[in-house]
Amino acid sequence: LVRDNLGKYGFYVIMPHFNEDVAGIIKVIPPEKLLIIDKPVDNLRGDYCAVYQNFRDDMYNSLAKALARISRYSRFSMISNRNFQFIPDGMEQGFLEFCAGKGLDHRIIPNIRSFTPSKGELYLAVSDEDLIGLIRTCIKRKWKPGKDIGIISYDDTPLKSILAGGITVITTDFRKMGI
Repeated sequence: LVRDNLGKYGFYVIMPHFNEDVAGIIKVIPPEKLLIIDKPVDNLRGDYCAVYQNFRDDMYNSLAKALARISRYSRFSMISNRNFQFIPDGMEQGFLEFCAGKGLDHRIIPNIRSFTPSKGELYLAVSDEDLIGLIRTCIKRKWKPGKDIGIISYDDTPLKSILAGGITVITTDFRKMGI
C-alpha cells in the first residue's frame, strides 16, 4: 500500500499495528509528510511527527496504582487473545514486568476458550470477546465479579460502566494524548 500510493497524497498517517518491524517500508515516506499514530516504529529514524502510546509503561503504571486490590487475588492472568485483535507486545511486557516485580503468581492465557476461570483469581481481558466469556462464566456459576472473581478490562466504553455492575478498566487518556 505504501509503495503503490507514494507521491499521491500530501500526508500519510500510519497506525502501525504490527508486532514486527515495518520501518523499512515506512522510511520511504518523506518525514515531513509522515504522522505515526498509536504505536511507535522502533527502528524508524529521522524527524517525523508521532503521537503514540507507551503500552508497556501505561500497563505497568496502571496496575501499580491498583496493587492493593490486585494483591487480594490468588493469581493474576492476562487473557491476550491475539487471534481476535491486535495486542502490542509492550502491553504483555508491562503486565509481566509488573507481576514479576511485585512477586505475583501470574500467567498469560491465549483466549477464554483455552482455560476454565477459577474463583479467587483476577483476570485482565484485553478483548471484549474474552470479557463477555468471563461474565458468562460468572452468571453460569453465580459468581459476583469483584468478589468471587476479579475482572479488569482494557479500553473503556460506556457499556462497561454498567456491565455486571461495573467493570474496572485500564484505558488510555486519549484527550491527554491529543494535547
